[in-house]
Amino acid sequence: MKLLKTIVVALDFDDTASDVLAAASKLAKKFTSGLVLLHVIEAPEQADEEHGGLHGTVLSRLEDMRAQLAAEGIATAEMLCVHGKASVEIVNVANRLDANLTLLGTR
Repeated sequence: MKLLKTIVVALDFDDTASDVLAAASKLAKKFTSGLVLLHVIEAPEQADEEHGGLHGTVLSRLEDMRAQLAAEGIATAEMLCVHGKASVEIVNVANRLDANLTLLGTR
């Protein structure tokens, strides 16, 4: 059994995102873990933009990060953009995916 099979990487695209991604990459390499890139959209009025707008922009940024990780030989299992309260949704996703570790930056 892998020690760290799944790592959820919660990203809000602030100035700590590159550090969080670098730490996730290092751990994924060491433990051959799969990474799940996650962003939570909190504002309820932004939920209407799910079929484009902000949701599409978030997925595009996550895809760029996935490509960066792939270039380093890191497999990204999934990219998720969910709507809700960040603290609740991060825990929900980690539980649903049976993640062994969740990484996030600070503001």
